[in-house]
Amino acid sequence: MPASALLGTSAPAGAGTTRPDRLVANTAWMCVRSGLRILLHGAYFVIVARVLGAAGYGEFIAVAALAAMLAPFAGFGTGNLLVRNVSRDPATMAESWSTALVTTGVSGLLLTTALIALAAYALDGTPVLVVALVGVADLVFAPFSDICGKAFQAHQRLDVTAGLDTMLSAAKAIAALVLLVVAASPTAVTWGWCYAAANAIAAMVAIAIVYARYAQLRRTFCVSIRAAREGLYFALSQWAQVFQKDIDKMLIVKFSGLQAAGIYAAASRIVEIAFTPVYSLLAATYPGFFRHGAAGLKATIVFARPIALGGALYGLVTGLAMALTAPLLPSVLGDSFAGSVEAMQWLALLPLLRALHYVGGDVLTGAGFQRLRTCLQILAGASAVGMAVWAIPFYSWRGAACAALASNVLLVVASWAAIAVMRRRS
Repeated sequence: MPASALLGTSAPAGAGTTRPDRLVANTAWMCVRSGLRILLHGAYFVIVARVLGAAGYGEFIAVAALAAMLAPFAGFGTGNLLVRNVSRDPATMAESWSTALVTTGVSGLLLTTALIALAAYALDGTPVLVVALVGVADLVFAPFSDICGKAFQAHQRLDVTAGLDTMLSAAKAIAALVLLVVAASPTAVTWGWCYAAANAIAAMVAIAIVYARYAQLRRTFCVSIRAAREGLYFALSQWAQVFQKDIDKMLIVKFSGLQAAGIYAAASRIVEIAFTPVYSLLAATYPGFFRHGAAGLKATIVFARPIALGGALYGLVTGLAMALTAPLLPSVLGDSFAGSVEAMQWLALLPLLRALHYVGGDVLTGAGFQRLRTCLQILAGASAVGMAVWAIPFYSWRGAACAALASNVLLVVASWAAIAVMRRRS
């Protein structure tokens, strides 16, 4: 999940200040989580890709990409409101938790139904059972796990948040091992069952941990239209990010087939895994953008400089390593992923570009320009779709790679140009 989804709005000056030792501890826990997540995600990705092959993996990832574009609306941003409200006033925990839990469950089931309807058009030929299983996993159970993590993040207990996230990653890795060992003739449907079961178990355990830790929580459930309306704005911001990142995978399936989608998706997954440490760094430092933003945009920029420099340096080194090690992919994933070598080399610049525009976006959000950031994200997403729709029918996944790079460059330039303009005005 992007870092900007962790909190809703800025706190007033002086509110919710984090002690330096707590910030260091939170950053350390998120770094530990990063390392474990990379290992676990890498393990289950390699196993599933090898077992299903490029076509089977492409079929699964296309459904997952479509679900990812609906996932920001699971809960309508009430998880973000939980973090915002409880970090300001812990007494609101019971009401905020209840609202988030019920809204997430109801909206997740509705979104799963919408996913099945959309897949019938966008992913014609994909088994309905695969769509349903991925929908329940990613739109119901995974959001439950997410709000559980936010409940602890609101109390600055990122050690527990990191543990819950690691538990979900471990559950998926175990599910992949079950697929490898137990399934005689594994298909996307088989993996769908394993994937849904892993998410369900992790969600149930996470909810139990929340109730065990906060025994005073009332077991009364309510849906707040006001909270859903307020949180929808944050959901829209997250959706714009996901839309820009994942729309190309579905378009490749539609225009170029499952084999091409699997090749491109494998390279994209490696980019995501490689970028995990930057996500974790931004998650740990994100509240600081709000604290410094209370003093104005200039203070936020000063705070962001070392983060931007560190993220950019990591992105540059990681991109170079990806380009150099790409020829090893067929040996790891199987011969059907030979085309992923070139795909990963095309996408090697993405870690650098994402680090720059995520930090730039957090500067805008922390300084009170969230609406501007959302508009820029929607602009970049619309540009990505336009370029992908034109390029993919002619150039297959290479067209998607070009569109992804171009839209990320656009977002980097637009974010930092907006910062420069806002600073000049202020």
